[in-house]
Amino acid sequence: MPDQLQPPRSHLFTLRVWHEDLGDGRQEWRGKVHHVANGEVTYFRGWAALLPVILAMLRRAGVRINVDQAP
Repeated sequence: MPDQLQPPRSHLFTLRVWHEDLGDGRQEWRGKVHHVANGEVTYFRGWAALLPVILAMLRRAGVRINVDQAP
């Protein structure tokens, strides 16, 4: 039986976060997620955006995400 290409069972990401000064005393967390295996980079603003960014990157990498299991 020929081997079929399947997505890896684990994925490595690097995460860079920083606090951005928006002026007038306002600040915001921003970040950069790098999927090491395929080189994809995505930027995000605010902590609430981090999980959707990672889930989208995993989907593009061929991982099937069960929305019932994802927060």
